[in-house]
Amino acid sequence: MKYTEQHIVDFINKKLTDAEMNAFQKELAVNNELLEQVSEKTIEAYGRIKLKNKLDDISRTKKGASVNLKYWLAAAAIALIIGLPIVLKQFTVGAHEELFAEHFKTIKHVPQMYHDVNHPFKKGLVSFDSGNFDEVIEHLNDEIPKVKNDVDDYHLHDAHVYLGLAYLSKSVKEPQKALANFNKAQSYDSSNHDVVWYKALTYMLMNKIDQTKRNLKRLTKTKHPKSKDAKNILNELKSWD
Repeated sequence: MKYTEQHIVDFINKKLTDAEMNAFQKELAVNNELLEQVSEKTIEAYGRIKLKNKLDDISRTKKGASVNLKYWLAAAAIALIIGLPIVLKQFTVGAHEELFAEHFKTIKHVPQMYHDVNHPFKKGLVSFDSGNFDEVIEHLNDEIPKVKNDVDDYHLHDAHVYLGLAYLSKSVKEPQKALANFNKAQSYDSSNHDVVWYKALTYMLMNKIDQTKRNLKRLTKTKHPKSKDAKNILNELKSWD
């Protein structure tokens, strides 16, 4: 549904029906443009001082968590209308998604070895270089069952890692399928800490924070390049408890 300025004004003034309020709140959870519009109109309706006071309430509740100011200003605006506890529950999920987006970086270039004409998963893996993740998913899901009994474990490990990354890299992410492939990759090689990092980020995207922390803590005990990032994220999540 396309929300008009009048819808926003009615939301702020609490003139929507219960059903309309629920639908509007659900849209706010996924529509950043609408959030900004509501923020602007709320400032007009309530004034900057009330908005700042509500933002201070959020800051105290979140125990000083370092979050995107623009994002939480929007939360403060909504909190004036529908109440702080509801907003914190709704926006913390969004903040986890922001944290995922900040740290997740897919592989930009596939190693040259995967371009070898004899590589069993060449067709799927080299699609990464063009950024065609739907094609990666199609090819690898087709290729893996055909050759899994005839190739080495390290080939299967890599194929499942790339398949998992493809599910996280597409515009509409599929974290459950990504996680299934990372778990499968670990069944072939449990020592690859890259997969631990990707699993932590996947759990974060799914808002499964206990599992996120478990994988991050495992990474902090290694010399992996992402161990410092893992510690920083753990500190961030601790401040949100």
